[in-house]
Amino acid sequence: MNSKARKNPLYVVTNNGKDVERVRSLWDALVKKFGIGPLVEFINIMLQQLFALVTSYPMLVAVNRYLNQLFEQLQGLFALMPTRSS
Repeated sequence: MNSKARKNPLYVVTNNGKDVERVRSLWDALVKKFGIGPLVEFINIMLQQLFALVTSYPMLVAVNRYLNQLFEQLQGLFALMPTRSS
């Protein structure tokens, strides 16, 4: 962490302003603000399990194909989400 970050720490307010938590990064702030910590942990575990299956090049290709399909579906989901206009 640089000295500027230590002087100006990040905080996230949750629970309708009742809870204030210090966070380490913007990513940490987003995860805590939206309460998606369990989802992020689940995704990490699933990715670890998938990568543990990769013991050969053909398996790497299969896992890569699966992840590409998953990301394409997620992009489609994000495209359907309404955007906020300023």
